[in-house]
Amino acid sequence: MKNHHDAIINIEVFNKCKEFQKQRNVKYGNTIVKTQNIGSPFKGIVYCGHCGCIYQRKKNHGKYAFYCNNAIGRTSLNKCTNKQVPELALYDCSCKELNLTEFNELKLKKHIKKINFIKKRVLEFEFYDGHKSIEKWEYPSRSESWTAEMKELARERSLNQYAKSRVNICNN
Repeated sequence: MKNHHDAIINIEVFNKCKEFQKQRNVKYGNTIVKTQNIGSPFKGIVYCGHCGCIYQRKKNHGKYAFYCNNAIGRTSLNKCTNKQVPELALYDCSCKELNLTEFNELKLKKHIKKINFIKKRVLEFEFYDGHKSIEKWEYPSRSESWTAEMKELARERSLNQYAKSRVNICNN
């Protein structure tokens, strides 16, 4: 409701703050996609096995993951302790459960009713025919995710830091 309460700050300050917030989100790659989970086939079917709340899709550092709605922005007293589920893990586990070599959204929607995040790296798939199945996943090793260019950049950065520390030692 617009103009329902007296403003604490003026509209110019409010708009500047909102713009600053948008710039930070773009800079750091952080965006929360509201509960519509636009662009995800897992919209509305991923739930927390701990508190029962629906999981929300969030982009962090360019990668999507699902988080318990009770774990985002809550005080420590009411905060859910379940962790995030990387969207890639949902794709991989769904393919395993449906015996697919390539993800198929139509088959997901046809067969899987609900996905519960039970505990760390464990998903429970509930099917429309009534059966349930457990699927586990592992995070990919960091060493496997580094390209040759990334390794070279890290090597150069390390050499530069070492050279700077040597200069500082010599100057003292």
